[in-house]
Amino acid sequence: MGPHSGTITDSAEESIAGFVRYIGRHTPDGSEPGVYVFLDFDNDPSEKLPKNEGRAPAVLVRQEPSVVRPQNYRTDYLEHMSMVIDVGRSPLVSKSRINWPQRWTLEHLVSPKIASSERIDRFVIVNANKMSFAKGELYTLRRIAAQQSSDIDVWGFDWDMPWFRRATKAFEELLIPLKYGFGVKPAAIKGWFKSPLSFKGTSEDKLSTLASYKYALVIENSIEYMSEKLFDSLFAGTLPIYVGPNPVDFGIPEFVAIHTKPDINSIMNAIEQARTIDLESWRSSVLSWLRSDGVEQAWSGPFVTQQIIDRIDDSLK
Repeated sequence: MGPHSGTITDSAEESIAGFVRYIGRHTPDGSEPGVYVFLDFDNDPSEKLPKNEGRAPAVLVRQEPSVVRPQNYRTDYLEHMSMVIDVGRSPLVSKSRINWPQRWTLEHLVSPKIASSERIDRFVIVNANKMSFAKGELYTLRRIAAQQSSDIDVWGFDWDMPWFRRATKAFEELLIPLKYGFGVKPAAIKGWFKSPLSFKGTSEDKLSTLASYKYALVIENSIEYMSEKLFDSLFAGTLPIYVGPNPVDFGIPEFVAIHTKPDINSIMNAIEQARTIDLESWRSSVLSWLRSDGVEQAWSGPFVTQQIIDRIDDSLK
């Protein structure tokens, strides 16, 4: 597969071009690259690395938490890496980390297509229905919230899967933590065979769907890291109840989201709190923050990609 492997998420797709350019600078004659860059692990990285002792160093750009890719955290895989860069992980748990690259757009805040008064006065979840038996997963909490609150509309893929597909998917997911030597969370099966109270179908454009609502319930896949989910809600001008690492730890002002604990009672209390907030004032404050000095440079895709490349370059020096 060449000097890089794995996949990169849609919201960070700008990074692919950056890494291609980076690897190209180090392989002008098609010889062994100056560094092997892995965008997450698919399998044992040693299978893609030369066996000679003098091979180039290898770097893992780790984009997914253990609940999504437990292989990213196997010590026997990591021992082949000279460097690990954690994308989106909290500064409290990773010293070698960087912000998740966001697809920067302010159009819904600057020139909204839907007036504030015309937005749907409900909470929206825009996520595919996923599951994981790895400890620390939050997919179950997302399902339970959608099954218990009549205030929530759900958009996304696989919420209407037939029973037999759900059973097959559950079995496949159970094998993953077992394969990579991680503990299993049996409670992850909770709510898997039930449907949300209000399922609206798939969304053709996530930001447009978010922007049609006043509020969003934003639950990360894991408490370990912050992905694109919170910023998508901000870009849409939709007040988020956020379940994930504390945004303040990432340098994000407290007012941008209602940060709540990963349990159903806290979410229900946050739903009540959200309705007390002046949304017009909130959107104005969010737009001012997003436009303030250094914010786009710290979070948007091209800037974050360059930071990753620079960090790898510096390590080689």
